[in-house]
Amino acid sequence: MAVKNLGGSQQLLAGQGDIIVFSAPSGGYTSSTTLAGVLTNGASLGQVVQDSTSWDGEQVSFSQLLDEQGDVITSKATNGTHQVSFDLADLEPDFLAAFLGAESVTVAASGASAVFKDGTVTCYGLGHKLPVKVRPLMITNDEGNRAIFFPKAKMAGSLAWSDGLWKLHIVATAEFINSAALKTCMMLSSTTSVDYADGSITAAALDGGQ
Repeated sequence: MAVKNLGGSQQLLAGQGDIIVFSAPSGGYTSSTTLAGVLTNGASLGQVVQDSTSWDGEQVSFSQLLDEQGDVITSKATNGTHQVSFDLADLEPDFLAAFLGAESVTVAASGASAVFKDGTVTCYGLGHKLPVKVRPLMITNDEGNRAIFFPKAKMAGSLAWSDGLWKLHIVATAEFINSAALKTCMMLSSTTSVDYADGSITAAALDGGQ
């Protein structure tokens, strides 16, 4: 029997173009949740710090049951995990709210004037709760036409400091999902690149509040 190539053409997923988060499906994750249902309110995360993106998932592993002579009787395979982490340079309020659970705190002019003379002061408090969100997450290639997609990514953030810059360090883990339309980790390919619109999305909109 002649040997043939596996697949008809090469498709690479090279470079990083963008990281995009989406609103969680309004009705939660069910067996009938569609791909369109998790690709809503897409928000680009903008400036991800160079070389900060890391694939932290565990590889598939095997454990062996051996006989007394050390020979393998059988092997048990354990599935790998899918996890990424990255740093965001932007500390504007919506980023703090979306990834650190920050909440607006009212600052009286008299209280702030002792430090910030004659300035309008805004304040956001964080660290008082575990900032965990479950949302779809996509990482596109440098051409914007291929992507790794976690339909159900559990994300948490924390502050980080390096190179003279405060950053948001985000960790996202793909949670198990298996339906006709959605799988734990998916790869998307398109004949065109990501369609970007003008304007911005608020953290409240991602949470379904607007």
